Amino acid sequence: ITKEELAKHDGNQTKELWLSIMSQVYDVTAGETYYGNGGPYRVFVGRDASVPFITGGFNETEANRPILDLNPHQLMNLEGWAEFYQKEKKYKFVGLLVGEIYDENGNTGEVYDEIHRRIKEAKVEEEKRKQKQKEIREKRKLEDAEKARKRALGETQQMQDGVEQP
Repeated sequence: ITKEELAKHDGNQTKELWLSIMSQVYDVTAGETYYGNGGPYRVFVGRDASVPFITGGFNETEANRPILDLNPHQLMNLEGWAEFYQKEKKYKFVGLLVGEIYDENGNTGEVYDEIHRRIKEAKVEEEKRKQKQKEIREKRKLEDAEKARKRALGETQQMQDGVEQP
């Protein structure tokens, strides 16, 4: 699908509403309340809306930014949105957008490779972050258990001290 063809499916030139995320085009006409005229996601239709999905900049400037402006973590989140559209039955897959990610034969190139390299990097970093959080939680549990043990020992000692020895 060319950018020109995608642009025609903006709800004005045709009744159909198409959007592209990560250069995968979906018919979102079933969600006209959201994507049609006056809808909060109107800026998404008729173009690749990858950047606005993540930045929240629902305007023309954001909609025209290249996908590689996004950092690895943002690209990982974008991949999650792409998966949403892939799984959502009411939004039908239409085709691939020719341009940044896919050529006219549906082949990928350097941009695709770079996106997925960055996503992999973000997933590794996310896993490291989760592991670090887990270690911190486990350390706190051990510290809390040690404090409780010392309190219990102190209370036991106090009780023993309060009892007369024969």
